[in-house]
This record gives sequence, structure tokens and C-alpha cells, in this order.
Amino acid sequence: MRHLILISLLLIGISAPANADIGQTSAPFLKLGIGARESAMGGAVVADSLNANALFWNPAGLATLKHTQITFNHSEHLLGTRYDGMAVAGNFKDLAGIGAGVVGFFFGDVDKRTGPSDEPLSSFGGYDLCFQLGAGKQLSSPFSVGLNGKLIHEKMDEYTSTAFGFDAGVSYITGIKGLKLGAALQNIGTKASFKNEGFSLPGSIKAGLNYVVREDKLVVASEMLKPFQEAAEFRLGGELRIADRVRLRTGYRTGFSQSGGLAGFVAGAGFNLDYISIDYAVDPYGPLGLTHKISVSYSFGKSKRPTPEIPAELSRKARMTATSFHNSALSCYAKGQIEEAIKAWDLALVWDPSLTEARTMLQKAKEEKKEQKIQAHLETGNSHMDEGNFVDALYEFSMVLDVDPGNTLAERMVERASTFITELELGRRMKGDTNLDEVTKYYNSAVSLYAEKKYTSAISEWKKVLELNPDHENARDQIAKAKRRLKKETDELLKSASDLVDQKRLLAALGKVEAVLKRNPEDPEATQKMQEIKKGMRQAAQTHLQKGIDQFNRNELTLAEGHLRKALKLAPDNLTARKYLDRILASGKPATKEEIADLYFKGIAAYTNDDFETAMFYWEKVLQFNPEHENAKRNIERARAKLSRINSK
Repeated sequence: MRHLILISLLLIGISAPANADIGQTSAPFLKLGIGARESAMGGAVVADSLNANALFWNPAGLATLKHTQITFNHSEHLLGTRYDGMAVAGNFKDLAGIGAGVVGFFFGDVDKRTGPSDEPLSSFGGYDLCFQLGAGKQLSSPFSVGLNGKLIHEKMDEYTSTAFGFDAGVSYITGIKGLKLGAALQNIGTKASFKNEGFSLPGSIKAGLNYVVREDKLVVASEMLKPFQEAAEFRLGGELRIADRVRLRTGYRTGFSQSGGLAGFVAGAGFNLDYISIDYAVDPYGPLGLTHKISVSYSFGKSKRPTPEIPAELSRKARMTATSFHNSALSCYAKGQIEEAIKAWDLALVWDPSLTEARTMLQKAKEEKKEQKIQAHLETGNSHMDEGNFVDALYEFSMVLDVDPGNTLAERMVERASTFITELELGRRMKGDTNLDEVTKYYNSAVSLYAEKKYTSAISEWKKVLELNPDHENARDQIAKAKRRLKKETDELLKSASDLVDQKRLLAALGKVEAVLKRNPEDPEATQKMQEIKKGMRQAAQTHLQKGIDQFNRNELTLAEGHLRKALKLAPDNLTARKYLDRILASGKPATKEEIADLYFKGIAAYTNDDFETAMFYWEKVLQFNPEHENAKRNIERARAKLSRINSK
């Protein structure tokens, strides 16, 4: 980040002398912007140059090109004019990105007059051309710089001019996932002369950001541009992936308010056909009409999307394993071992999500387990009612509503238990209670909190009851019960934390201990456990980091990425892990069908070992290479639901 700030300041410093030459500029076509995707994003792409057109917008973008690419751009501009261009760019032996291109603005049939007349003397045409050659280099994993040179040649009737210029740019991948920054200085150079009068190039400086949300599902970009001879402009753009191959875009640029209509707004779409990308944009100019832009890009050496199916032999093994788990589940179910049956069916569906019978039986078993839990709470609640222990009865009936919110029997029993509790408190008035209203308020509040398992808060409310009436035995008894339940819950959380530590799921263990300390910040056992877990996290982060580096050096990039991400989860400030991860993300290495299958089954293996986070990582990598992999999508949802249930306990 420090490098970005320093070079941005350098660009501003270079631009300062240009401000001394305020007035008309030459080569205004350079301000139009080339490329349909870039135009549809409102031109807010200084931090989002993804293809060969980076040569024209920010040459630093050339540094991270993954494939050699050629792009053709055509624009039907206003009043019969055309704006066309092409560029070719690629990565040269992983040393730097290099690009070359040309853009041209063409017009014709302009009336030639030397003064007012009914008929023109003749007509003439002209053109503006800009030839560019540039390069981009990654100075470090997150930081890139770029520079290009340009030759501008203009012709209008018999007059011509030539000028030379350059662009310079920087880009920076931040530590915030998906956020990238960029800045560029453009069109700095010599003057162009027409009839012995010199005009400066349309120099400008700009900076912006690009934010990718949800694995390229949504892109949001913004940019501030300051031309040296004009007012500053603000640009905003967005891109939404509505299907694997289809993207919709829109953008807005300030400075068009006087044009009326939709001037300033732009829109477009893109279609990705493996090697070929086709982009379109429409740009309203108020009463002047619309401009239409289309770009076609071809990527050399870009791998086609792998087919969704798993290789036949692996698919057969997956079905056999799923069937084995299904048969095991049927056996457990027949013996009344519902919990074991649910786990086996869950694993069967991870191996083969299309196993309909397993899905049906899993749902049936879950419903039976739910009904068993409901009946257990109802029976315990009724037993408490018979004993006159209405507070604990209320707790049990509330637990039924947690499992089945629409259970009418539980709702009636909650209302009945609450009524008995209130009547008991009202009955105390006959025993000389002088502040019944306040006592009842605090007592009932404590009962509600107790039913919600908020024991610490409930204890606080019952203590208020005792402050008003020290002889309130029910409040004293309930405080003792709440403390016992709190102790039991704390012991369960700490035991769960220890179990998670044994499973090397340190972040989940940390969450359990934090839940204990939230209830009692001075709990000595939880404090000690917290220190042990944090020490283990530091050691585990270092282990994952070393494994990640070793695998990176062996070019096992996907495995390396998994370990590096784990290191960063355990130690978010680990700069070494971040550096190696950025290098992997910048490499963009494609995957074969067999490699995707391997990732998919690694996810299954992790899920089988209850390592749901690792399983999700592998399946998300599968989707990164093959967004149409339905089994990976279903299994991610299954793992996410598992984690949600674990974390809510």
C-alpha cells in the first residue's frame, strides 16, 4: 500500500507542470475510451483492467494477464463517425506483460467553406490514429506498475500533426478479499501542431477501486478522473454475472448533466464462449443520439471449461461408497439407532447427492428424531407441572417451541405454566408483600430469561427480587437452579472446546471458550483454555504456512492454497502467508477434469472426517474451475448447514 501512495504522489508531481498550459487540447479522441466492457462500466476500470485493453486504460493491468489475448473494438459514434481499435497482449516468460495496439477515430464528408455560402467548396474527411506499445511488471505479489509509449498522428483535410506521449499506472491488491486499487497518469507528451499552432495532449490523472463480491458474482468499481484542462469527473460501474457465460453491466459518468436524457448513463452485456468473449455497450448522448460499441476478444492457450461429469471410474466408486453408507444407515435405523442412521445417510448423500432413497430416508429419520426430542421435552415439562415446579416446566415447553415453533400443545402449556407462576406471585400479597408489582415484574422477567437459557441475566433479575424481598424463597431457589444450569452449560462448552481441540478445529474451539467468557469473564478454567488454544493456533498457523510454502515450491498450487488460507484464518496478520497466497491467485493456473475430480473427492474425505470448513474449501475450488458442478454446490450447502448447527450449539 505504501508503494501505491508513493507512486500516486509521483504521478501527481509529474502532472503539475501540465497545468500551466490551460486551453484547447489536441487528439480529443483519446478521451473517448476504447472497449465495450470498459465503456459499459462507465469507464471506471483503472483498477479493473482484465484484458488486452489494459494497454489503453492502465498499463499496470498488463502485468497480471494470464493468457495471450487479441481484442478488436468497434464503435459507431455520433454523426456517422467511427472509433475503432485493436490490441494484442500477453505475459512474456512470466517476467512482464507486454502489449501493442492502435486506436483510430474516422470521419468524412465534412463540408469545406471559407465563409458563408449556399454551397460548400468541397468536402473533406480525416482521421486520428494512436499507436501504443506498453509493458506491465509485478514488483511484488500485490503491487504492479506499467508504462506505455504512444505515437499520435492526426489528419484533417490537407493538415496533419504528430505527437508523442506516454501513460504510467500502478495497481495494488489489498489485504481485503476482492478489493483492488489502481491509479494512472495518461496522455503526457509533446504538443501537436496544426498550421503552426501547438496544442497539448488531453492529459489526466485518475485513481479508483474495484471490489469483487462473492467469487466474481458481482463487481463494483469507482474512479475519480481529473483532466488537466477540465473539471474533475466521477465514474461508477457495476457488473453482475447472471449465468456462467452471461454478464450484465451498467455505469455512470458525471459531466453530462447539460446533455439531458440519459446522458452519462451506460449499459451493456458480455458473453463468454470459452476462448472467445463478446461484449456490447450502449452509450446515450442526450439529443445527439446513441453510440454502440462491440468488442470481440480471443484468448490463446486458455483451457476450455472442464465437463461437469466426474471420470467414469471415480463416479462408479462414489456410487458404491454411497450405497455402502446407505445400507449401513438402513441397518442402524432398523435397530432404532436414529442418530447413527442420520450420519450414515448424510455421508451417503455427500458421496452421491443423486441417491434419492437415501435423501428420502434421511428426511424421515430427521423427522423422527425431532419428534422424539419434542416428546422428551413435553414429558419432562408435564412431570415438572405435576410437581408444582412451574419455572422448569416453562423451560421445557419453551424448548419444544425452539424445535417446533408451531407446536400448539407446547404453546398452551407455556401459557398454562406462565399463568401458574403469575398466580403464585399474586398469592404473596396475602402474606403481606407491600411491593408486589415490582417483585412480580422482576420475577416474571427472570422466568422469561431463564426459559430463553439466558441464565446470567435471569440470576440478575431474581437478585433484584431478593433486594426487594429478602424472604422470597422461590427467587432464592431459582437462582440456585439457574447457577446449576449455567455450570452445566459451561462444562459442556468447555468439554466441547476440548473435543474440538483434539480434532484440530481450533477456531471452533475458540468460539466455545469465548461463549463461556462472555457469560463469566473471570472464569479461570476458560481463561486457561483460551491461552492454550491461542498457543495452538500460532503453532498450527506456522505448520500450515510451512506446508503451503513446500507445496508452492512443488507447484502443487491448490494444496498450497488450502494450507495458506488455513494459516491466515489462524493468524490473519501473517504477511508471509498473504504474499504466497497472492502469488497463487495471480497465477490463474487452469485445472484438468481429473484434477477437479481429485479436489471434489478431497472435499468428501474432509467432510467424512467432520472437517467441514476444509471440505467447503475444496468444493469451492471445484466451482471456481467448473461453476456447473451441481454435486459440489449441493455439498457446500450441506457442509454450511452442518457448520451452522455446530456453531449455534
